[in-house]
Amino acid sequence: MTYDEIMARDKTSLDITWIKSGGGPDDYTLAELLALIKEKSSAIVTAVGNLEQLIGEVDE
Repeated sequence: MTYDEIMARDKTSLDITWIKSGGGPDDYTLAELLALIKEKSSAIVTAVGNLEQLIGEVDE
């Protein structure tokens, strides 16, 4: 695929300036990574519980 073919597509953007430098996994210790994973896991469990509650309240 050529550059022109890609650019002709709807909503095509080759802008990668949103990619942040730094802040990657190498910037964290193993303990910090595990803490982040636990935090995210807890947030996911809460979100799923909220979603299940909302779905239960919806009449199909």
